[in-house]
Amino acid sequence: MIVAAHSRARRARLAYMALGVLLLIVAAFNLSSAAAAPARVADPALEELSVREWEALWTSVLMRRVDKRSHAAR
Repeated sequence: MIVAAHSRARRARLAYMALGVLLLIVAAFNLSSAAAAPARVADPALEELSVREWEALWTSVLMRRVDKRSHAAR
């Protein structure tokens, strides 16, 4: 009886260890494939903008989307 329980516990530990190793392998594969293919910008012309141009675009978005009353309430 004790031997059977010990054997069952050992098999369960091995199964959990195998599952852990499998998850690590899958995670490593996903990370390496994500690093190999960099994200692309939808519009290639946007890739060549300078910092000042990006700031101007972002400022225009903020000016259109941020309500001055909600900002003053904080």
